[in-house]
Amino acid sequence: MGSIEKIGDDYYIEFYARGLKYQQKVGPDRAAAERALAAIEEQIARGEAALIVRDVEVDIFFQDFLKNACLDHTFKTIGRYAATIEHFKMFLLRECPSLKRLSEITPRVVEQYKTFLIKTPGGPPLAARRRGPRPRGPKVVNLTLFLLRDVLDYGIKLGYINDNPTLHVRLAKQPAPAWLVIPSSEDIERLIGNASGEFAGLLEFMILTGLTLLETVDLQWTDVHWESRYLQVGGRHPRKTVLTVRAWEILKDRAQEKASAVHVFTDFSGQRLDPRSLTDDFQECLQKARLAGKISWSNLRHCFARHIARRGVPFSNLYKFMGFSDIARGIIYAAFAAEFWEKDVTDRV
Repeated sequence: MGSIEKIGDDYYIEFYARGLKYQQKVGPDRAAAERALAAIEEQIARGEAALIVRDVEVDIFFQDFLKNACLDHTFKTIGRYAATIEHFKMFLLRECPSLKRLSEITPRVVEQYKTFLIKTPGGPPLAARRRGPRPRGPKVVNLTLFLLRDVLDYGIKLGYINDNPTLHVRLAKQPAPAWLVIPSSEDIERLIGNASGEFAGLLEFMILTGLTLLETVDLQWTDVHWESRYLQVGGRHPRKTVLTVRAWEILKDRAQEKASAVHVFTDFSGQRLDPRSLTDDFQECLQKARLAGKISWSNLRHCFARHIARRGVPFSNLYKFMGFSDIARGIIYAAFAAEFWEKDVTDRV
């Protein structure tokens, strides 16, 4: 059974056929929308679903995205998506007034939007406050493109489009922040190599999952979902974190040794580890590896973020894996995400 909703002054109908969602704009007359929905349902009942043209009005699609985003994202992040959509719609109205349907958003349109973002003065569309007209920097441009990519990925998920046009457009050049120091693979090997067996496993696990020190010591076996291979992480921002093969192996080995313990990482008596004692062990390990002053606990989380950003994990997932409350915080990893993005652009050219 389909449904009728109103967006602005117009009604649209929503229904499912062949396992896919369909959304069609009808107009300002609700009676006409009811007749259109009845006709569609009759057509489906006759087995003629394959004859229904599948596309969607951009206004309907964007509204649907935001409605579903409210189920999966934080309040701040939903605000970022809403601001991006409103700014993109303003661009379409100004520069592409004839564009009405999602399938008409091409890489050329997104490239034009990127140029519009860069050259049009004004406050950043994603900023909380405006301080007068000014050019938009690469940070704002890239975050906008990342968010638009997530929005259009929803169109692929629903089957309205087969390709994301944002992936054909190069990001603005944005170097990593100077303060963002991420250890090299060699430094990580030296660090783990100078740690004891138990402590080495904890360090490696943190690097592979992005958990903070407190989240790691608080992790309990009831938080581990073995069949689905993910962790239910508590803390300030509860989230799910997918386990890599190696992280799963570390947990499996520990489960065989300490199955009776409540916490995953424990001391010799099976009790929860003391974060202060672990910090002392960490500093001692850094001294042995000659890395004192170069690596902190937060650097281990940055290693995890760099890894998943390079693999092309969307920002809609990256900020959740890191436990951020705002998707915009992930923009510090844009330089690493660009490595995947630029490769994808090159492969598509």
